[in-house]
Order: sequence, then C-alpha cells, then structure tokens
Amino acid sequence: MDVLIQKILEKEPAAIMMAKESGSFASSGIIPLTKHEDAGVRQIAIRALNQSGGAGVGQILANALSDESPSVRAAALNAVDNHLDAETYRQLLQNYEKIPDSQHRQEIALTFGKTDGTNLRDLKRIYENEQNPEALEGWVTALAKLGEPQSKAEFLNRLRNAKDRQLKRFLQYVDYIGEIWALHGLAPVLNDKTRLVGIGICPVPEDHPEYLRACDIAVNLIAKIARAKFSFPVTDTKNYTDEQLSEARRFLDSLP
Repeated sequence: MDVLIQKILEKEPAAIMMAKESGSFASSGIIPLTKHEDAGVRQIAIRALNQSGGAGVGQILANALSDESPSVRAAALNAVDNHLDAETYRQLLQNYEKIPDSQHRQEIALTFGKTDGTNLRDLKRIYENEQNPEALEGWVTALAKLGEPQSKAEFLNRLRNAKDRQLKRFLQYVDYIGEIWALHGLAPVLNDKTRLVGIGICPVPEDHPEYLRACDIAVNLIAKIARAKFSFPVTDTKNYTDEQLSEARRFLDSLP
C-alpha cells in the first residue's frame, strides 16, 4: 500500500495499474489523495480510484466533477460512469449545478439517460433550469432515450436539421438511443453525402474510401438498430451506391 501511495504522490501513471491489481483494498489509502493540494496528484488518485473500486468511490468521483482543475474534472468524468449506484446518482443530482464545463454537463446528462432507476422528474427539473446550449443538447437526447414525448419530438427535429459536426454528434446520439423511433430522423440524412468520419485505415486500401459520409453512417445505423437485412453487405468501410441508399430508404419508410 505504501508503494502505491508514493507512486500517486509522485504522479506516476504506473500507480493506476497498481491500484487495479490491489482492488478495493487500496481505496481507503487513495481516497484522501483526491483532496491533495497538487492537482496532478488528485488526477492520478481519481484515475487510480476508478481502477481500484471500493465503497463510496462513485460519490468521490461525483464530487470531483466540480474540482477547480480541468484535468481532475475530466478524469472524474471518464470514471464516474463505471461506479454509478443509488448514492452516486443522488450526489450527481446535488452537484450538477457546480459542474462548470458545458461539455461535462452534457456528458452527465447522457449518463443519466442510460442509468437504471433514473427519475424522469429529476431530469426534467434540471433540463428546465439549464441555460447552456451544449448541455441542453445532452438533456434533450437523454430524455428522448428515456421516452419523454416532447424530447423525442425535439430530438427528431434537431436530427433532421443537423449539418456537419452537429450531424456527426446526432448520428452518435442515434446509436446511443438505439431505438427504431430514432431512425425516422435519418430520412434526410440518406441524401447527405457530406464526409464526416475518416476510415482510420493507414494506408487506405484501394477498394476502401478515406471517409464515411453521413448517408453511409445512416445506413449502418439502420442495419444495426433495426437489424435490417439488405441485398448488399453492410460494413464500416464502405461508401454505398445510390441504388443501395435507395434500398435503405425504402426499408426506413417501411418501419412503423
């Protein structure tokens, strides 16, 4: 244990793996370091705590989301999703207004949207008081995933009108929601050939494109969520032909 604590104090990334190997036994020694005066130590402590687990870890992470250091807040955001329980849920609700980062507020909204036992009234109250557009986007998406009717309608409207980077985010949200109703917002996207995502293969083979277009991602989402069986293979490394896009459009039109 002393070696682990020293590694954290020295801000050694190796402490994270040591904490994982030690398990929840290590958490009692790590928790005090989440309040250390050095932000670098706090960050490593949060990342180590994520790996060790232990009683009360989720609440510590929820509190760290309002830390004065952006790096500590980011570490807590990456970890809190792994330690959600009823008490952490309550702590997040209490601490939400203290979280300064709009992107982090958006991510917390999305976390609530996929948390078992979420109280819809709690989330609607936060949504109604939220003023930040980036965070509001997260709340609309989370509430839509939870089935709130007005949010579902607003989500579809935003998806149908989204362009470029906003469209890329909303296509990710469709995957996050994972419900057939969300696919109905993809109708205009099947006509959108904007290049959105690099294939990520280096070097790119001759028979593969460099980018997936918005319409290609839409086809992939339809196949994944609706378990559609098309006459052509569906892959993450393909630009679909106009004929194939038309087939996907006909399938989309047939969905209830």
